[in-house]
Parts: sequence; structure tokens; C-alpha cells
Amino acid sequence: DARVKPLILVVKKWARHHKINDASKGTLSSYTLVLMVLHYLQILNEPVLPSLQRDHPDCFDPLMEIDSVPESSSYVPSYSSRNESSLGELFLGFLRYYSTQFRWSELVISVREATTFLKSKSWGNKFICVEEPFDGKNVARAVYEKAKFKAIKAQFAESYRNLFAKMDLNSVLPVRAIIEHESQKR
Repeated sequence: DARVKPLILVVKKWARHHKINDASKGTLSSYTLVLMVLHYLQILNEPVLPSLQRDHPDCFDPLMEIDSVPESSSYVPSYSSRNESSLGELFLGFLRYYSTQFRWSELVISVREATTFLKSKSWGNKFICVEEPFDGKNVARAVYEKAKFKAIKAQFAESYRNLFAKMDLNSVLPVRAIIEHESQKR
């Protein structure tokens, strides 16, 4: 789906701008953010993305070595989403989901299964749990300080409120300033 890549890029820019995208500083890694976006796109009433591992276990066996995964998409039937949401609607929905609907203290995000499941003792007392789809480990384990976790949740909530109220991406991500800053780096 052509909306996936731009949505991931916007989410990563947004998170970096708000300083919640740096695992070395106890916030979310880029990989964690990508999995969070993919999960959101899988759980919509009209999903944008399927779960390849759940829907095609013959091609994506969890015990399979990564090098054994077929490179050709001919092994997987094509998927066409009936979701007609715009990129802006998907970004707003992403912020809404993680600020008002997702139960951080209880759930683990699973892209592998296109769902969530309850945290068990094996997940420990981590604030954010996002399952790595191939080895099952928590890719959000860098978020181990309560203050960082609260800051991440607060940023999702504040951005959702601002974007919902103004319906302008610049209210949560000053696009022009970012473009200028990046062009100066070149």
C-alpha cells in the first residue's frame, strides 16, 4: 500500500522532532516505531496491511532462518486493502490509538499475529512491549525509566489533541523548519 512508507516517515520525523526516537537515550528506536505503525495499520476495522506470518505460515514460519524467507512476492498472494483513509487520517488515527485506546500497561504489540496479547511474566515489568516478529524479544526494552515512558505517552496525547484541533500537520511537526534544517546539513 502506497501510504505505508510515507506514514512511517512522518511518524519517525514526528518522534525525532519531539525527542522520543532515540533508544540510546531511553526512548523508542526507529524499528519500534515502524512496528507500532505496522501494528496500527493491521488492526484497523479495514486493515491497510495483513499479517504475512499469520496468513502465510508456509512462507513465513517463525522457526525459519531469515535467509530462507522467499525473496519473491510471487509466493504470497497480493493483498488489496479496502481502507480508503488518507495519509492524514491514518496519522491522526495512529496518534489517537496510542494516546487513548492502547492499554500500555497490559498489552504486547504483535505484528506477527496482527493483534495484541496480554503481558505475561516473561515480559517483565517493561513499560512498553513490542514483539520482534522473528525472535519474539521486546524491541522497546530501551524504555525502562518511568519518566521517559510518561514523556512518550504525553507526547502522543499532546500531538493527538493538537492535530485533532487544528487538522494541520505543522501543529505537531514544523515541516518547513525541518526541510530547511535538513537542506542546511547537505
